[in-house]
Amino acid sequence: MEQQAERRGMCSLASIAAGEDPGGTAGAYGIYLLVETPFPWERDIVKSPHFPPALGEAVLAAGAGCRVLGIASARHASPQGMRRMIVYRRPDGPFARFEQEEYVVPHDRLAALAAAVLAQPRPAEFAEYRVAGAGRNVFVCTHGRRDRCCGLHGYAVYEALDRRCGEPSESGIRVWRVSHIGGHRLAPTLIDFPSGRFWAHVRPERLEAVLEPEAHLSDLAAHYRGWGGLRPPEQLLEREAWLREGAGWADYLKTGSSEPLPSGGVRATVEFRSADGSVSGAYEGIVRETAPVAIIGCDYHEPEWVPQYRVEEIVRRPAAN
Repeated sequence: MEQQAERRGMCSLASIAAGEDPGGTAGAYGIYLLVETPFPWERDIVKSPHFPPALGEAVLAAGAGCRVLGIASARHASPQGMRRMIVYRRPDGPFARFEQEEYVVPHDRLAALAAAVLAQPRPAEFAEYRVAGAGRNVFVCTHGRRDRCCGLHGYAVYEALDRRCGEPSESGIRVWRVSHIGGHRLAPTLIDFPSGRFWAHVRPERLEAVLEPEAHLSDLAAHYRGWGGLRPPEQLLEREAWLREGAGWADYLKTGSSEPLPSGGVRATVEFRSADGSVSGAYEGIVRETAPVAIIGCDYHEPEWVPQYRVEEIVRRPAAN
């Protein structure tokens, strides 16, 4: 009975019950700074007691194209007096993965490092602190101070993934706790980097759907929020394209564009090509708003009407010359 009371009124369960489509809700930033931040975490991560105020100021000066997140892991904690920063940067032109930099620096140099990497990739003055050979990282939102769904459901997924992946020398994957990434009603939420794919309503018993998505394409509709290299309308179209193209799509270099239509809706385009150029083309489709769904619970004290979308008139055409 206590467990039922705890779960009653949770926004993530309301989202599932309402059949909310998570598509088109991924973040879309030019650069992510993921900063090792000891607990406790405040609702706003930059106001946490162990988050350097000067670092927050550096990010604020960078503008809306930058997203800063706190991360933590007992398994991957930095040595005492040091802090880790992982940087993901959107490349120019079509791409499949974000560019990744990683540093472990004295904690009093975090703000200076943030200012340096925001000014230019791989700043020479921090070369001695750069971590080589960094691979795949999965960041699970467990930010309970921000939303209890993330704290309860997110932590369960974090633990399951951490046990499943173990040491990166064996799995090639590190698992981290991360602060609020947006869309807590979609908890448990996570980001898989450097691919930059966002996932929703992940369950401990369905981890393979995230770790090996091309082997579980039937799960995309329920769990795939979208690719961070595209804007929301293009994210919805990209999901449809992935379902049609199947295995190999995740590695294609892609870029997107969208334009509003006078009659309503948005015309979205996703252009793609394989790294060797043997496969190329573009998908076009019209993204239109459909009936919203009502979400209540957690921070939604009154029903929050969340818009939903569908993609129509999808066409695959040859790549432009």
